[in-house]
Amino acid sequence: MSDATLKKKVAVGAGWMIFLRLATRGVGIVSMLVMARLLLPDDFGLVALATTIAGAVEALGMMGLQLALIRESGVDRKLYDTAFTMTVIRGVLTGLIVALSAPIVADFFADDRLEAVLYVIGAVAVLQGFENIGTVAFRKDLAFDREFVLFMTARVTTSVVTFAWALVTDSYWALVAGICASRVIRVVMSYTMHPYRPGFTLAEWRKLISFSVWIWIASVAGFLRDQADAFVISRCLGITQVGVFRLGTEISSLTTSELVQPICRALLPGFSAMHNTGRSVLESVVESFSAVCLLVLPAALGLSLIAAPLVHLALGPNWSDAVPVIRILGMFVIFHVASEIGTVALLTLGRPDVNAWIVVAATPVRLLCLMGGVGYFGLTGGAWALGVSAGLEGLVFLLQMERYLPGVLIGMAAPVGRTTVASLAMAGALLAANGGPIFAGADALASAALVFGNALFGAVVFAIVLVALWLLAGRPAGPEAILIRAVRARLAPRRLENTLS
Repeated sequence: MSDATLKKKVAVGAGWMIFLRLATRGVGIVSMLVMARLLLPDDFGLVALATTIAGAVEALGMMGLQLALIRESGVDRKLYDTAFTMTVIRGVLTGLIVALSAPIVADFFADDRLEAVLYVIGAVAVLQGFENIGTVAFRKDLAFDREFVLFMTARVTTSVVTFAWALVTDSYWALVAGICASRVIRVVMSYTMHPYRPGFTLAEWRKLISFSVWIWIASVAGFLRDQADAFVISRCLGITQVGVFRLGTEISSLTTSELVQPICRALLPGFSAMHNTGRSVLESVVESFSAVCLLVLPAALGLSLIAAPLVHLALGPNWSDAVPVIRILGMFVIFHVASEIGTVALLTLGRPDVNAWIVVAATPVRLLCLMGGVGYFGLTGGAWALGVSAGLEGLVFLLQMERYLPGVLIGMAAPVGRTTVASLAMAGALLAANGGPIFAGADALASAALVFGNALFGAVVFAIVLVALWLLAGRPAGPEAILIRAVRARLAPRRLENTLS
């Protein structure tokens, strides 16, 4: 397969993954908005804490077996069956540990409701371990349309069940029921959508472990890093504030979760295919990083600027404490891009160990930042702590990419620099037009006008400045050129149709 063909397949796959995330997020946002009206922040905080604890146990057994299979060329049944068996064992152990720890956790956090919730989540963890390992072929073969169907069906089922249960019970159990429904439908559909029928064996465990042990280390450290805020905030400020902070971080990370992560999900098998055939991935990494920044930076910065009217419009006044969290974290999104792309590059180059040690080092740094930030400045301090720690981690990933792919930083400097300047110009224009920070409107209609008016104005300013910088630079190859060609190709048939008519 030629580089051009492979890049096209990766681009199509990235498009499917973005479409998947946007579609599932659209369903999720609607569900979240409804749930925010039906349930209380305390309900969200309770379930967030329970899933965090269960996820911590699951992370202890997260070995990255699918990533190991994706990097392998061909399909070895013994290898796939070994991965399935190890996944089942992990699921059973996770469920047992969660169930056994339930009374202790409930006593530690002085909330009896946690015990029953953890029992249910532990049982679901066991079931999840039996998901068909054959579905890894969807990603390995860049058949992301099929993965779209699998994930989207589970997401819609989750939202429907959660909404229906909330209407009937008006209880946090609605959120738990949605989690259960999602896991059940995924297991069932994994066998419906792929003909592979796994068996039980551990014949190839050594081959899988040699790569996966570093994925396991990174997963455990990454989970502890990402969930540190729930533990620190629950102990310092209470469960209710966990719900508020989590919602704020989720909204602020929309650009990362809905664009960067799905793109990276498509990039790994594409980069691996190139690397396995002896081709350099330097150019592809530069192109990918530059293109992702073009999509993410203006969106993240704009989202942080309109946070107040957006929260007022979408969630109501009960969630106003989430606004400063969104505003602060939006400024650090470029470092999340560096971490995500850097992880893919290092895994492609066969250096999961470097990725693991970066995450291991970042975990205590984030914890210390959170303890100081939350302890002295509350939720706002917690947001700054997350931003600063993410910034340090992103810088380390950039340095490591340069180490293993010399020239990558120079290649990214110009296109990312143009995107950054255009994004800052957009931010300055929005602040000037509003006379300073953008606050919520007097009512929902006023907030809606602020959200959509500023979003449109910001997009226009960003586009004008970006194109001007690109023209001044001599129209170099890069994400701007690709985007302009795509727009022209899209408009060309319409111009021809209008001419003929």
